[in-house]
Amino acid sequence: MTDAKMAIMVLLRDNWDASAMPFDETQLYRQKSKLVFQTGWYDRDGEMPVVTVTGKNEGPYQGGATGYSALHGPTGQGMQRIDGAVSVNLVAGTWEHLRGAAADGDDVNPKVAREAMYQEAARILMDAQQTDDTLVVAPGTATEIEDTGEETESTVYRTELRVTYQYDRVPTA
Repeated sequence: MTDAKMAIMVLLRDNWDASAMPFDETQLYRQKSKLVFQTGWYDRDGEMPVVTVTGKNEGPYQGGATGYSALHGPTGQGMQRIDGAVSVNLVAGTWEHLRGAAADGDDVNPKVAREAMYQEAARILMDAQQTDDTLVVAPGTATEIEDTGEETESTVYRTELRVTYQYDRVPTA
C-alpha cells in the first residue's frame, strides 16, 4: 500500500485542471509553470497558491478488538479494513501572492481562488473515487480558514478539505 498522503497528492496533481483556476500559473511562479503540490505544511514565506496534504490519521474499521474484519483468501490469515483521513489544504495565498495573477494581468481575489481550488479538488476526488486498485477516496467536510499570523503579516486564505479513504491491509506471506 502506498502512503495515503502521497497517493492522494499524486491523484490531485496528475488530474488538476489549471484552466479551471482564476489565476494563470505562469504569472505566479517565475521558475515554475505549474501549481505546487506537496505533503507537509505550507510555508507562509513559500510559493503560493499551493496544495498540501497533511495529517494522516488511520486505524482498523470495525472488526472487533483485534481489528480483523475478514480472512484473506490466498493465505487464510486475518486482514484489516483500514479507515483513514488526511487534510488537503488548498492554500490560495494572500492578496499580494495573487496581484496581477489573472491571465489578463488583473488581480485575483484570494477568496475566489480558494473556492476554485476547493471545487477542483472535490471534482477530482468525486470523479476518481480511488487512487489505484487499493485506496478508495472521498471528499469530506471543508472549512474556509483565514490564517492571520502575526500583526504585520498578510492574511493567508485557504480551505482545509478532509479527505476520507479506505483500503485493505492484507498479510504478505
